[in-house]
Amino acid sequence: MPRPFRFPAHARRSAAAFLAAAGVLMGAAFAQVSPWEREVFDLSHLPLSKRGVRCYMASSFDPIGFNDDGLSGVNSFRHVVQGSNGFPWFVVFDEEGPGVLNRMHFAFVDSIIPNGGFDEYNLYFQFDDEPTPRFRMKAKDFVSGAFSPFVYPLAMDDRTSPGGPLVSYPIAFERRLRVISDQVMHYFDWQFHRYPHGTPIRSFDPARLPRYSAWERVIEALPADPTPPRPGELLLNQRHSLPSNAWTTIAAPSGSGMIRSLALQFSRPLQRDDLRALRLEIAFDGAAVPQVSAPLGLFFGDELSESLRTGLLIGWHPDRGYYTHFPMPYRSGCVVRLRNDIGKPLDVDLDLRLGAYPAGSEVATFHATFHEQSPTNFFEEFVVLQTGGHGHFVGASMTMGSDGLNGQRQLLTYLEGDERILVDGNRTPALHGTGTEEFFNWGWYEMPGASTFALPEHGHPSRWIEGTKDYSAMYRTMHADYVPFYASIRVAFEVGPLGEVPANYRSVAYWYGRSTPVLLSTDVLDIGNPQSELQHLFRAPSGGTVLSPRILAYEGGWDPALQVIDEGLESNPGQSTFFRLRLDPENRGALLRRRSSIQNWFQLADVFVDGQRVGRWRTIRVNPYRGWIDTDFELPPAFTDDKAAIEVEIRPVADYFNAFRYEAFSYR
Repeated sequence: MPRPFRFPAHARRSAAAFLAAAGVLMGAAFAQVSPWEREVFDLSHLPLSKRGVRCYMASSFDPIGFNDDGLSGVNSFRHVVQGSNGFPWFVVFDEEGPGVLNRMHFAFVDSIIPNGGFDEYNLYFQFDDEPTPRFRMKAKDFVSGAFSPFVYPLAMDDRTSPGGPLVSYPIAFERRLRVISDQVMHYFDWQFHRYPHGTPIRSFDPARLPRYSAWERVIEALPADPTPPRPGELLLNQRHSLPSNAWTTIAAPSGSGMIRSLALQFSRPLQRDDLRALRLEIAFDGAAVPQVSAPLGLFFGDELSESLRTGLLIGWHPDRGYYTHFPMPYRSGCVVRLRNDIGKPLDVDLDLRLGAYPAGSEVATFHATFHEQSPTNFFEEFVVLQTGGHGHFVGASMTMGSDGLNGQRQLLTYLEGDERILVDGNRTPALHGTGTEEFFNWGWYEMPGASTFALPEHGHPSRWIEGTKDYSAMYRTMHADYVPFYASIRVAFEVGPLGEVPANYRSVAYWYGRSTPVLLSTDVLDIGNPQSELQHLFRAPSGGTVLSPRILAYEGGWDPALQVIDEGLESNPGQSTFFRLRLDPENRGALLRRRSSIQNWFQLADVFVDGQRVGRWRTIRVNPYRGWIDTDFELPPAFTDDKAAIEVEIRPVADYFNAFRYEAFSYR
């Protein structure tokens, strides 16, 4: 049994000592960090393409589709192992690398039942198939912020982030990360990035702890601009009059460049109605439809009040007004406009910082997409973002509420709805959460301690109650835990435990993107279809078990009535399958998607392309109720360059590996 984790002496210094020694962001303190660390601590990466990076989530969502998303604990682990004390321990996370676990959100039952003893478990972190975990910590110590390097703002307990303790310190793993709890956990949703096989990532090592003091200093200095001035930048400070019921252009820089920050200070305090009656639009590169188009309050994180929120990327502060630090590049100019529908004139002071267009061949355009539905429809998700092309989703601001129900104030049970994020046409959510407020990194709405709050990257800054009306504002930005997409993305929220609680929803989705997809389907193998098997030279020389047609729903699918019938093949160790798939010969890598049944047990197989091992395909979901799942496996360019077709071998390393359909996609 490993000893309790104790960090080296150099890392046990207080956060204050960290800050005293800190440099500036993007300065010398970040000169030696790896590319993935720079993504965490350097905002300049935001507009750049994320080629090959995938985002996934492990969470305690109810696999049946009901609402036991962690309370009972029966859905809060993947499988059981025998602990060193002889009792069952619970594997809660088990993923292949290279990757980075960059968001670990919990909702402790002890937050609502103080001293209940429900969350007194240890977490054991086991890297790269090592027999002994590299460290263990009590979960409550892990989120407490008292143990370096897990200190604020990279760790927050349930008082700092009400009901939603959180660790966002990046935990890297080269080949594999397994996290084990020695007691049953409850609610959790953990997010991670997986990088292409061969990406040089060094696993978290307690003896080599990165010192992210510069980042702590940046957060402490907010709302100050998080990036230092650079030579050649232009600072604009202008006052504009906004006539009533009209659009006013407040900035129109030409040529190539980038908005590094934008702040708006109005001549008088804005009321709730004003925050909806003012609208911000930004059109980049002559776009007929502005890429940024949203009510002013919602864009800046709260349309219910002028709440103090010193966010990293959006916020309001009396000294700066409404501000954003989202980098917004443009190639041939942009136009920034405000519309005033308040009913009377208003003045605004603009503070605009313009920098150079980012270096790099693939730069994406910033978008802020507004959507509202009042009320939402029964048993339909509220869609925050649905778009094609390629880019990455980096956050959302939402207002949710009701004018009342049957003459009474409506309960907030609409917040029970899970978020589901579908990427690149995959029918299985890449991210499936446990509740709306948990997406926004808090928890236990309507419970003691569920007060309003505002933190650098998430918050519940306002709640407006008047008579039977009850509305809440929430925001979350995701500069480090972004969700990339290469063909399409759909970000949606269930409304209520089962989608049965209509309410009034408004949202702004923040994302970077370009309209052209860079991932295209190039071939499909349908196992069980003789013609398809023949065309793809499908064979199983050592046999396997033919799986007769079955009718199943997809795990995480919104409607369980939407079922698919298919037949496939189950293979065990020693029963490799071989097949040939077409690619675009000018590909920049490829992706292999497999439909499988997860009714029985988790599945493991090694993947070979033209005789070379690429990596291990690990599927640890088990769901006897909704049995279909689509899983993706990245094929780096080193295995696909200049190839119009590839020979794939799937070599099982555990029993029950099954496949019903394979689809090949080519990056371009």
